[in-house]
Amino acid sequence: MNEVKTLKKLLNENSILPIKTDSNNKRYYELTEPKFDYSIKISNPPNDTIVLKCDSFPDTSNFFRGKSGECKRADYIVFSESENAVLIMELKYSKDSSSNKDIIAQLKGAKSILDYCKSIAASFLGNEDFLENYEHRYYKVLSVVQPRAFSDIKNKNHYKNDIPENARTIHGKYIPFSKLLA
Repeated sequence: MNEVKTLKKLLNENSILPIKTDSNNKRYYELTEPKFDYSIKISNPPNDTIVLKCDSFPDTSNFFRGKSGECKRADYIVFSESENAVLIMELKYSKDSSSNKDIIAQLKGAKSILDYCKSIAASFLGNEDFLENYEHRYYKVLSVVQPRAFSDIKNKNHYKNDIPENARTIHGKYIPFSKLLA
């Protein structure tokens, strides 16, 4: 079973972000941060892309204490089968809206949701290799007041965003999908 079919079989449709099309018939995903009333657009995603809204996952504070950040979760997980990539994204209104420790906890929380989905796929669908060879990348996406093109903050971990502690910081209102993988 391919990964997108597995995800669609597992996930409630309310937890999957719908794809949109602009006036030029170009496809994009609009990732929103309702708390601060802003959004970003990821343009030109591959046809097999699926976006999971992590806020749809049940609140775990009734089960966990939350003292170590284990109840936090990032905003979105983007899956691309053709790119063998899982992109975990936390949207922030400004660089000062959360501490780095909180952002890392949110990214780890989203990774835990992903691990849970992998466990469910293995246990209930018999898909032991679900997302097994996928590259994981982590992002902190900062909003900007004025709409602008994609911008990347260069740092020593720029191309090593494979763990939450090394999340790549990007900003802009319009982000080409290809730039996320660059």
